[in-house]
Amino acid sequence: MQVVFEIIENGEARAYVVDVSKIDERTLFGMHKGEMREFALGEIRHATTVSGRPFSLRPFDARTMVVRS
Repeated sequence: MQVVFEIIENGEARAYVVDVSKIDERTLFGMHKGEMREFALGEIRHATTVSGRPFSLRPFDARTMVVRS
């Protein structure tokens, strides 16, 4: 699932678009610009889906999601 959020770095807000693969109690794991990255949940602000809906930072694992056709 693609999520948009911001993180404050060096006093500036930076926006990220990440294809989230997993969230645990402390970390969001996902692909950003073709690279697997880890983001601390405590630093993430204003998380939404790419369509603009609020995104909950509760534990999540994309591998457990079932895709129905």
